[in-house]
Amino acid sequence: MIFTKIIRGFISAELGQRLVGSRELIDVILVKNDKPYGQIVADQQCMAEGVIASALFDKAYLQPGEETELYIVRDKLFKEREARVTTRPSLIRK
Repeated sequence: MIFTKIIRGFISAELGQRLVGSRELIDVILVKNDKPYGQIVADQQCMAEGVIASALFDKAYLQPGEETELYIVRDKLFKEREARVTTRPSLIRK
């Protein structure tokens, strides 16, 4: 999953729901602070190719044991669009 690289190692995350639209996928992820100290969930680190937006509800700073929801909106057709992209040959000789 896209979110595992973002929060692996210091916070637990579990895909709770996936909403499928005609053009977007929305992953709703339950994030829990398993550490004995407060943690910040940096949703902006979820931005990658094919990701349209990410957001947290309802808090970004989690005390020990607290949970929040992370929403990641992805372009459902991203890989198909990437496959169709054509590029012009470079004029620079390497």
